[in-house]
Amino acid sequence: MLPLVLLSVCLAQVVTGTPLGLGNVHRVAMSSDGTKLVAPVDYGMIYTSTDSGATWAGTESGNRSWRAVAMSSDGSTISAVASDSASVWTSTDGGSSWVENANATQTSSPDWQDMAM
Repeated sequence: MLPLVLLSVCLAQVVTGTPLGLGNVHRVAMSSDGTKLVAPVDYGMIYTSTDSGATWAGTESGNRSWRAVAMSSDGSTISAVASDSASVWTSTDGGSSWVENANATQTSSPDWQDMAM
């Protein structure tokens, strides 16, 4: 139950504008222990927290129409998708750096709604 409560508290912080009042947040993902969180801002950056949402930092993810995000149980691997691209972006260092994984067979942008890890 604790991770759900933490997610609710952190999502409330995101939605009320502290600290990510820069745009719409469509999804939030969290590590299994509840200490690491990730929140993509629509037409903004992807933000991460390593202290259960008390503080947030923008990552070098670029400004895209971020729609969905997933995080590994230990919080080290994060994947994200944007509605304006067919690519999946992946970080293996908790969001510090990102690699675009383009799908060469995809000719148009899918309507990403969610993802899981």
